[in-house]
Amino acid sequence: MESFFNRILMEVEGGVDQRKTMKEVVATRDNIISEDEERQMVGLMNLCNLLNMATSVTISAIRPSVFVPPILACLKKEHNVDLMLLAARVLTYMVDAISSTVYVLGSENGMDAVLQHLLEVKDIELSDQCMTCVEKLRRVLMAL
Repeated sequence: MESFFNRILMEVEGGVDQRKTMKEVVATRDNIISEDEERQMVGLMNLCNLLNMATSVTISAIRPSVFVPPILACLKKEHNVDLMLLAARVLTYMVDAISSTVYVLGSENGMDAVLQHLLEVKDIELSDQCMTCVEKLRRVLMAL
């Protein structure tokens, strides 16, 4: 009987953790799709942190098809190098943590946005991050 209650308690706690993670992911998405670049920066930083400390619950809550298009939009904002750098970093983390990101990048012409920063080096740190992203993409594609 005690093990039954322990199992129920564990499931409830797991559900609470999952709801908390979902709320955090939704808030992060809302920030990234905002028109306000400060909120976009906050959203990208939060997503970097979520991916950096990812659990299976976190990974399952992050859908590349939802996140990649607005991240690519941030990567194309040439007037804001910090925003582009964070967007490139998030894409790198996503490719590393969620292999299906590769397919979404392909369908959204995301490689063009990443490679553009290698063709026109305007910021060395941004170009370096894009190079890292391309390397991660190559590794994932070779493993598939």
